[in-house]
Amino acid sequence: MPDLAVKRLHIGTEPVTASSSAVKRITGGDRRHIFQKLWKRWQAFGPEVVESGRLTEDDYVATLERNITLERGELAQGVANAIVESGYAGSARREYTRVFMRNLQQASGLVQIRDDDASHTTSLIAHVHRQTVDALR
Repeated sequence: MPDLAVKRLHIGTEPVTASSSAVKRITGGDRRHIFQKLWKRWQAFGPEVVESGRLTEDDYVATLERNITLERGELAQGVANAIVESGYAGSARREYTRVFMRNLQQASGLVQIRDDDASHTTSLIAHVHRQTVDALR
């Protein structure tokens, strides 16, 4: 796997010092450790979402840096579908995702969000989606 990380991070094209962020992303000295990020994606979203290639790097960052989605796979998958099906692209999609995650975080302070009630999760995501679209108008 390190050879894939080196290729992805373009290490080798320029001199890299041992303290550089790129090296730390491979060796584990950075919160953006590339193998940790990959593992988190597979754990939270599952192979269907990850292999689909429908989420952008920005989508992954917005969702996986929050424990609410990182620790709840069903919720993370629902959020991923909401983002992809939102119809937004580019900077509008980044803004939608940012506002969606903020609204989801706020909702988590009001209602218990569990991963074992699919209908509740679906209703919650639909509510947060409507709230987000209204906020972006």
